[in-house]
Amino acid sequence: MQARSVVLVVSLACGASVAVAQSPADSLEPGRTITVAPGARYRAGWFHRALFGSHYRNLWATPIRIPVLDLHSFAGGLHPTRRGGGKQTKTLRLESADGRKWAFRSIDKDPSPLLPPELRETVADRIYQDQISASHPAGSLVVSPLLEAVGVKVAPVQIFVMPNDPALGEFRDFGGVLGTLEERPSAAGDDSPGFEGARKVADTDELFERLDKDPREHIDTVAYLKARLMDVLLGDWDRHGGQWRWVRVEGGKGAPWEPVPYDRDQVFARYDGLLLGLARISGFPQLVNFGNSYSSTMGITWNARFLDRRLLAGVRQQVWDSVARDLQARLADPVIDGAAQHLPPEYLPLDGKRLATALKRRRDELPKEAEKLYRFFARHVDVHVTQKDEVAVARRMGPPVAAESMDELQPGYRAVHRRWTGSVRLRFPTEPVCEATGAPRGLRHRRGPVPRRILRRLPVPKFRDAIPDQGPSIGDRRATVLRLRERDGGEHAG
Repeated sequence: MQARSVVLVVSLACGASVAVAQSPADSLEPGRTITVAPGARYRAGWFHRALFGSHYRNLWATPIRIPVLDLHSFAGGLHPTRRGGGKQTKTLRLESADGRKWAFRSIDKDPSPLLPPELRETVADRIYQDQISASHPAGSLVVSPLLEAVGVKVAPVQIFVMPNDPALGEFRDFGGVLGTLEERPSAAGDDSPGFEGARKVADTDELFERLDKDPREHIDTVAYLKARLMDVLLGDWDRHGGQWRWVRVEGGKGAPWEPVPYDRDQVFARYDGLLLGLARISGFPQLVNFGNSYSSTMGITWNARFLDRRLLAGVRQQVWDSVARDLQARLADPVIDGAAQHLPPEYLPLDGKRLATALKRRRDELPKEAEKLYRFFARHVDVHVTQKDEVAVARRMGPPVAAESMDELQPGYRAVHRRWTGSVRLRFPTEPVCEATGAPRGLRHRRGPVPRRILRRLPVPKFRDAIPDQGPSIGDRRATVLRLRERDGGEHAG
C-alpha cells in the first residue's frame, strides 16, 4: 500500500511534464526567424518543483526567437553526412564547402535509451526526462566568449532551428529541431583550412595511445589546467574524455597537444529539489547545483577524474595557483557581463543578472577552489610510463624508516635499495609488466602482454598527501617524480 502511495505521489508530481511543444516543421523556411519554446513540457507546479527542483523550467518554457538555419548559405553551404552523438542527444554531422566539419545537436534530450527496456515509457522514464530541465537551454552561448577571453581554444556555438529542407535527404526527421551548431576541430588539408590551423587532430583515446607509445608525446598541461578550472567555474561536471579534442598546431612529436573542449550540455547545471539533494549525498556527487558558491569539488570533477589524474599529476601547486589567479584577472566584470549578454534577449530579464552575479562570485573564490581540487588529486597520484624502457626514481625526503623487504623482482627489474631508507630506483622495460602498489610494502608484479598503459599507483595508507617535486613534471611526460607527504609530517619524494 505504501509503495502504491509513493508511485501515486510521483505520478501526480510528474503530471506537468507530459505536454510537448511541437515546431511547425512543414512551414519552416531557411533564413526566417521563428518563435519556439525549447521545452514547454518542463513546466511544473510548486509540489513538483519542491520534490524534483525548479531547475531552469522558466527558461525552457519561455518562447525565444531563433533563426532557421540556411543550409545553402551558411559557411558556404552545408551538406549532412551522418548521424552522430550519444544516447541522449540527437546529432547530425555536416560538412561545409571548404571541408570543415560541423555538428548540429538538439538542445532538448531523450534520456530513455539509458534506461532498461522495462522502465521505458513508465513513471521512471518521465522522471528521468524531467531532469533535462536542470541544464541551461542556452548556456553554451555564454561559454564561448568566456573561454576566448582566457585563451582556451573553443569553437563558437550558435542556436538554430533546422529547416524542413529537401537538402537534408534521409535526415528529414531533423526538420524543426532546435539545436546548437558548432564546428568540430579538423586538421588542415588541401581542401580545408582546418580548425585554427591545426595540423593534427586526435580524440582522447588516440591521444592516450600516442602518450603510451612515445615519451616525446605530451600535452600542454597548463592549457588543460586552464580549461579544467574554467569547467569548475562554469559548474560543468560532465567533462569526460569523449568531450575533448586535441590539436597540434606545430609539426613534430615534440610539439604539445592542445585541448579543445566541446559539448556544453551540463554547463551551469542546477540539480536542486529535495529528491535531488538526497541523491547527491547518497552516491551521486555529480548532481551539482550551480550558484554563487561551489557546492562540491568532487561532484564538479567526478566524470573527468580519470582524465585529470592522468594529465594533471605533474602540475605543481604553484602552477595551479598562478593559473587560477590569471583566470581571475582575465575574467573582469565587463567580460562576464558581456558574455551573459549572449543569452537570447528573452532570457536576459529572467536569468542574465543572476548568471553574471554567480559567475563573478565564483571567480572571486576560484583560487581557493583550485587549491581544494589540487589537494583532492594529490592524495593519490598515478605515475604513467610509456611502452619504452623507462626509469622511475622514488626518493625519501624525511628521516629513514624501516620497511618490509621487497618481493623478489622479476628478471628485467632492478632495485638499487631494497629498504625505504634512501631511494628506490625502478627500471620499467617493455616486458614483463610491473605494478608498484605502495613503496613501503614493496612491489607486486605480474606476467603477461604489455598493456597500453603501465600504471604505478601510490595510494599508500601511511601517506596523507602527495605533491609534485620541483623537478620535471609527470604531466609534461618528462619524468616520473613525486613528493609524498607522510601523516606524521615527514616529506618524501618518489
